[in-house]
Amino acid sequence: MKSVMAALSILLTAPLAAWAQPGPDFPTRIDVPETRFMYSATVRVEGVGDNVRVAVSGGRNTQYSVDLGRFTNDPGRISDGQQLTLRHISGFGSLATTTSTVTLGAQTRQYTTITPELSTAGLPSLSIHAGPPVAEGLAGSVTRQRVELRLSAPAPGPVEVELIAEPDTANLGEDFALLESVATIAAGERRGFAAVAIANDLQPEATERYRLRLGSVRGAVVDPLAEVTEAVINDDERLCAAAGRGPLCRRGGRGAGSADWRAAGWLPASARGR
Repeated sequence: MKSVMAALSILLTAPLAAWAQPGPDFPTRIDVPETRFMYSATVRVEGVGDNVRVAVSGGRNTQYSVDLGRFTNDPGRISDGQQLTLRHISGFGSLATTTSTVTLGAQTRQYTTITPELSTAGLPSLSIHAGPPVAEGLAGSVTRQRVELRLSAPAPGPVEVELIAEPDTANLGEDFALLESVATIAAGERRGFAAVAIANDLQPEATERYRLRLGSVRGAVVDPLAEVTEAVINDDERLCAAAGRGPLCRRGGRGAGSADWRAAGWLPASARGR
């Protein structure tokens, strides 16, 4: 609470800049502490009109405040003459850059924070490795797919790394989701694991894929080629047939059809030859 009040007292006493049109972004803050709420300069809104929509996106836990009131990430309204402040949680690791975007009507601005540069001398290299493809499983359940993280040598201290998930043919938030956005490898260890949740359904689909890459890291150096593509096998037809409910697998749904899982070549051994 003291740190929040201190930040707000700085905002209250700092001179106000104007939200000019078109205007620059919020001033970038450098050498900020890791994983803390970092507050932007407060600006006075001008040239956008009355009762225009305000919304924020990007960054980590990005929020805004109107007239130094409550911070929120819900879209709202703002008018000329009012004050606008942003905040987001800074990244971790050396030179971790976090950028948030605020939109007022048709205008956008960005707010960026950067952590200090840290020495990486003597730190091991960190890479990410794909696990075997997994079958979707029974509809309504969740399957875990494990991804391995490897260090080139044991780390003298714990290693923390940000995981970034990107859709390919699988949709983030619909077909898969990260169970944790930050993975940890204990001090003295060379391997760690991250888990991805696979949502199971009865929609006839081909084998789907998604990508994982490494973001900010503390205690190691990220391999510049640290990215993997994982495969998710659709096995609805086999499971439904085994349960005597084969037609369920052929009722509408999106995707290329129920035969594609055979052509994909990713069937588990127990299903081959069916």
